[in-house]
Amino acid sequence: MAGHGWVQHISGQGEKYLVDHMGLESWVVTEPQILRLPMSDYVRCAPPEQWMDITGDCEVDEPIIYGSIKYKGEYATTTKGYRLRKVFYDGKWCAFIVEKKVQP
Repeated sequence: MAGHGWVQHISGQGEKYLVDHMGLESWVVTEPQILRLPMSDYVRCAPPEQWMDITGDCEVDEPIIYGSIKYKGEYATTTKGYRLRKVFYDGKWCAFIVEKKVQP
């Protein structure tokens, strides 16, 4: 297991990488492939957020209005660590997946 945490481009944009070890002037990552990321361009960051699909355990109140999705009796709102993710099927149909943020 890597003991050097996570890094991301200094801009704060793009993928986060788990550091396997440090080179002289680079972070060495091994997943998804072996990369040497320059320390001048990549800085330490928080680990990526993890989300769990809870759609199958949710209920919808009637009438359907904003905030009418419940998970285990509580409203699944963004302020409580939930999100809706839109997914497309066959390029024209869409559905919403309800996800709960996984605490580290």
